[in-house]
Amino acid sequence: MALDAGATLLSIYNGIIAHAQSTSGVLIGDGQDLAGVLLLITSGWIVVIWLLSGDGSTALMDAFGAIAKYSIVTMLLAGWLGTVGGFFQSNVNDLSLKVAGTSSVDGSINLMLEAAKKLFVSAEYDSRSSKCKDVEVSDPMTGTISTAVQCENTTRGAEPTWSDILLNFPMVLFTWLFKLLALVFLMLATAAFLLTIFIAEVLFGLALTMGPILVPWLIWQRMEWLFDGWLRFTIGACLTKVVAFFMVGITAGIITTAKTVADVANVKSGSEMLAVDEMAAFLICICAAISAFLMWQVPGIAQGLISGSGGATAQKFGQSSTGKSVGNFPGAVIKGGVAQLDAFKKAMKGGK
Repeated sequence: MALDAGATLLSIYNGIIAHAQSTSGVLIGDGQDLAGVLLLITSGWIVVIWLLSGDGSTALMDAFGAIAKYSIVTMLLAGWLGTVGGFFQSNVNDLSLKVAGTSSVDGSINLMLEAAKKLFVSAEYDSRSSKCKDVEVSDPMTGTISTAVQCENTTRGAEPTWSDILLNFPMVLFTWLFKLLALVFLMLATAAFLLTIFIAEVLFGLALTMGPILVPWLIWQRMEWLFDGWLRFTIGACLTKVVAFFMVGITAGIITTAKTVADVANVKSGSEMLAVDEMAAFLICICAAISAFLMWQVPGIAQGLISGSGGATAQKFGQSSTGKSVGNFPGAVIKGGVAQLDAFKKAMKGGK
């Protein structure tokens, strides 16, 4: 399932990249013409200022700067499809591979789906129908007495009775509810990752497409802000991809680690009761919610890396549609109960 989903999403992702690459060089000729026009305008302006002020050294320095900028712009446009696009793309892939362990969309989706699969397929099911208890174990060599957990095998004599099942049924039910909720949060995190990656690729393709007519404005000092804006836009799109892959690695690591630790703690606390993993499900549900929230913060974090601000805050955590519905559920029940009680009192008074 994971491979099929990853392959499908990879084909969509490759389609976006292919379309972006097909349009990235359509404005190179226009950019070269614009660079020549801006060089003529800048040179004419330098000559006018020189004639009016008579400062030949300043005019010569400005002319040298304009020619140097024109040379840089010309080289960038000449190698636009190979040098410029390849520079950003290769560096983004290298950074993603270093910080997340993968730089491919299908690999990231497989990581997320494997994390989700750990919620329902794991080794704790081997002891789900067994009874565990704390026992004292003595070391024959040193005589040291320690406490250990002993679980009976799933033989007919070790199978739980109906009373055990009924007593632990609420715990098992809550465990599955926590797992389903954690699965929902993981799917939200996956959807946020896909949305972020697709938007980042669209923005990067747009930057490569519009770049040839924005980079030449570097020649004219008064209009350099257009080049600066394009550069920040491109870096922001690249950093968005890197941060998204980083969050995927963090999410997979958090889920795996939380489940391992919680399973160990659950077995140790499973004395004389069914070994259900309610602790693991509860912790993973919290971690999955945090991971989904962090994934939605990726664009803000990427912009924060550029601007120098924090880029993310926990102020709006839980204010999504899911969080509001879950958070308002107890309050709605209480309000409904109070309203029913008031109606009952009024009916009793009216009857009197």
